[in-house]
Amino acid sequence: MQLIDKLKQQARQIKSEVQVLILAYSDKRTPLSAKIMIGLTVGYL
Repeated sequence: MQLIDKLKQQARQIKSEVQVLILAYSDKRTPLSAKIMIGLTVGYL
């Protein structure tokens, strides 16, 4: 059961990180270079 709980916790953490990245990506003030890095990061996850 520990493995399943650990995987669930990691999934929740990744989900919250992706939500923050999407929020930053959708902001018009975010520079293009940062948007490219965000796209690569989300694509890697």
